[in-house]
Amino acid sequence: MFTLKVRLLLGTAALLATVFSLFYQNYPSTILYIACIAVLVVGYYRNGTVWLALQQLRRQKYDKANEYLSEIKQPERLAKSQKGYYYFIKAFVAMSKDDIHTAETMFNQALEFGVRTQNNEALVYLHLADIKVVHKDKAAAEAYLQKLQALKYRANLQSFINEVNEGVAEL
Repeated sequence: MFTLKVRLLLGTAALLATVFSLFYQNYPSTILYIACIAVLVVGYYRNGTVWLALQQLRRQKYDKANEYLSEIKQPERLAKSQKGYYYFIKAFVAMSKDDIHTAETMFNQALEFGVRTQNNEALVYLHLADIKVVHKDKAAAEAYLQKLQALKYRANLQSFINEVNEGVAEL
């Protein structure tokens, strides 16, 4: 949830507090500060800045979302659920740059690792169907739309679903 700079700042403050608490022989505080440092380090590798990037994606600030994701140097170390959203956000960034091939790959990886809500999963299937319409692959687009229908999604997706269905019908 924190950027690397914020984590380093908090970690440094906790390290200084650890030194001071050791100097004054306040061992319970020392243990607490060491635990804080451990949480910051483990959180960096397990969660990274995915949550911050997701917030930027929701605001449609794709460059800022990509900037937060670029802070993650080893995405393979992220927790499984975070990996799903890492690729989910990467796919939307690729779509914003009209890089459909990369977006398709990233959406498939997001499905592989999973996203938490059925609405987000429906969004992935919807974009994959749209990509297949662009590639003029009617069978694959219909398959993605069929998977989409089995999920619970918000009503605001319905207009986009109708557009993709129209695109499939034109193939």
